[in-house]
Amino acid sequence: MSVNTRVTTSDGDIGGKSVGELLTWRGIPYAAPPVGPLRLRAPQPVTPWDGVRDATEWGNASVQHKRGTMLSPGKYQPSSEDCLTLNVLAPAKPSVTKRPVMVFIHGGAYTLGTSATPLYGGGSLVRRSLDDSHGIVYVSINYRLGALGYLDLTQFSTPDRRFDANLGLRDQVAALEWVQRNIAEFGGDPDNVTIFGESAGGNAVTTLLATPAAEGLFHRAIAESSAPGLVATHERATEWAQEFVGFLREKDTGGGSMADMLDRADVTSLGRAGTKLAMTVLNRTPGLHPFGPVVDGDYLPKNPLDAVEDGSAHQVPLIIGTNGREGTLFPKLLDALPTNPKRIDTMFELTDPSAKDRVVEAYPGYPNESAAIDVGGDFTFWKPSLELAEAHSRRQPTFSYRFDF
Repeated sequence: MSVNTRVTTSDGDIGGKSVGELLTWRGIPYAAPPVGPLRLRAPQPVTPWDGVRDATEWGNASVQHKRGTMLSPGKYQPSSEDCLTLNVLAPAKPSVTKRPVMVFIHGGAYTLGTSATPLYGGGSLVRRSLDDSHGIVYVSINYRLGALGYLDLTQFSTPDRRFDANLGLRDQVAALEWVQRNIAEFGGDPDNVTIFGESAGGNAVTTLLATPAAEGLFHRAIAESSAPGLVATHERATEWAQEFVGFLREKDTGGGSMADMLDRADVTSLGRAGTKLAMTVLNRTPGLHPFGPVVDGDYLPKNPLDAVEDGSAHQVPLIIGTNGREGTLFPKLLDALPTNPKRIDTMFELTDPSAKDRVVEAYPGYPNESAAIDVGGDFTFWKPSLELAEAHSRRQPTFSYRFDF
């Protein structure tokens, strides 16, 4: 632990390590571990510590399937409910001015992913920023996933046991609040924070635009391959939560209330019930995903697309875009989109049957596999991203891209 990496945060001192021209701190808690009575509750403050806390190793990944935690062939990051940590990477060379801050939110359909994935390390980004300017400070975060982070179970609260909604979203806000309190100690400028994310992380960015609690916590936003429309209504979320506890009850013999069952369920049981729910929802209503932000009328008052349209979203410059063939990843890795003719037929039956012929006409070769994949990808990512870009551009500088490779 090098002396020059000791930093005093609002919760206590930490010590990181130097890696060439960079300084790194990992596994810094930004909220209390959401375990025991804090399971399914909004993030709570960290208990301060004495001495110097070691910040040289990654914190735990959020609870998820093991495949989402692979760091290299045969090596996996431990996962746990105790996962609310972040990481900071900064140039070792001092700067006379505070550096811009970039906060990365990882993707993974709100069910997979971790900031420890090598691609998200941030080293190349910080080094390249030194070539162009005096550098940036890079922050990456972990947040709760799956049923523990993105299922609205508030209907099962009791007078003695309360559950909160939008937990993963609340985690992201708590991490941004930590940045405001502490990033100056790492050389960062708390008045120049850019949030950016990809896939579910991109959806997190477009959702944070419409989250009142995030006001003033960031000043620019970059949404890469966001699916801005994948935000559930309260009614749908309520139905999904009821189905979820039904799947959970199938394997539970403990009796008592639903709250009791949610408290005693182990993470494996929660994961299996979540997988059943995800496949049930996808096959019944293609294009919808049960794990994600919920318009609860409180923490997230309205759909981000509506908030951007009516001007109530945070007024910050935005970059938003998608990949040329966004849907190609999903049939092979995460079968979660309407990317085959059967699901596409169901999708139009549930929305606007008269539009189907007009839409698929634009995809030569439909209903072949390649064209169907493009329909699902454009429906989920490209079209809503364009809608959001057009609306936001009426009030703020907005830049759009499409990445073809």
